[in-house]
Amino acid sequence: MAPLAAAGGVPVLLPPQPTNQGVVELLVGRLDGLVIPGGWDVDPALYGQEPHVETDPPRPARDAWEQALIREALRQDLPLLCICRGNNY
Repeated sequence: MAPLAAAGGVPVLLPPQPTNQGVVELLVGRLDGLVIPGGWDVDPALYGQEPHVETDPPRPARDAWEQALIREALRQDLPLLCICRGNNY
C-alpha cells in the first residue's frame, strides 16, 4: 500500500463481503483503479481443476468478492492490477 500512497493514491481496503451487484457496480464506479492483492490459493474448482496436495483450503467468500470486483472493473474499463494468488508447484 505504501507505493500507492507515495504515488498520490489513497488505498482503500475492500474486505470480502456479499456480492450484491448494485453495490459492486457503485463501488467500482467510485474507484480510480483496483489492485487485487496476492495471497492464498484460488479454489482450483473455479478453473476446472482438482486441488494439488499443497493447495490452500478454499476461501469462497474471497474468491466470489474478488471475481465480482474484477468483472465489474473490466466492464467499466477501470485500471486493474491483479497479483498472483497461490503457490508455485
